Amino acid sequence: MFSGDASNTKPFVVGATNSQGQPQSIVYQGSANRGDVIVGPERTEDTLYAGNDVFQNVQGDAFQTLITLRDNLRNTSGMTDQQQIAALSGQIGDLDGVQNNLLKNVGEQSASLEHLQDVTNNFQDLQLAAKKWTTDLEGANITDVIVQLQQQQNQLQLTLASTAQVLNVNLLDFLK
Repeated sequence: MFSGDASNTKPFVVGATNSQGQPQSIVYQGSANRGDVIVGPERTEDTLYAGNDVFQNVQGDAFQTLITLRDNLRNTSGMTDQQQIAALSGQIGDLDGVQNNLLKNVGEQSASLEHLQDVTNNFQDLQLAAKKWTTDLEGANITDVIVQLQQQQNQLQLTLASTAQVLNVNLLDFLK
């Protein structure tokens, strides 16, 4: 889902590990382009998002922020208590930036999914209407159809005859 339009590619991989085998960096290897589907004339909807836009962008790198937070909580660099508190306080701002970006992307995805659901519902309604129409056409009784057609033709002929009588005014009838 987060490989962009390179949907067969694993979006993220561990770039480096520390001496305990824990990730130190995460590398994006998907496409920078979003994948989309056509939902109408000149209308597309994004379905596959580029993970680097979602998790690693100018608002912050979610993975690096979490790795740094992990290291600061474990105090792997030998900080004093005051230094650790200051470092953790700084991490809270970074986490807020990452969270805001993630929420923005979740909102976009929710809107896309809602629109796709509407398109699906409309398509299903059209399919149901087409099936009903097909069933009505296939299930028509030919004798009933012929009788109804004959009735409509008789009614048309009567209407035309009545109109001809009403409009049949000549000069002599007008002078009377």
